[in-house]
Amino acid sequence: LVPGKAAAAIDAQSKEVPALKIIDTADRGSSYLLMKIEGASGIQGKKMPVGKTLSDADLQALKAWILGLKAK
Repeated sequence: LVPGKAAAAIDAQSKEVPALKIIDTADRGSSYLLMKIEGASGIQGKKMPVGKTLSDADLQALKAWILGLKAK
């Protein structure tokens, strides 16, 4: 995500896996962003962020943010 452009990722199609949305407000658990950060099966490319792992607190904050989003 580009800073200041997070809203563009809400309900937007993933370029890596077009069947998934970057942040899916209808099925937040299947948001491609979370899948990339958690290193879930089915992702393309590398786990995010490349070269490091988010702390549990940062991951929980991201999940809370996604859960609180409204659909466009």
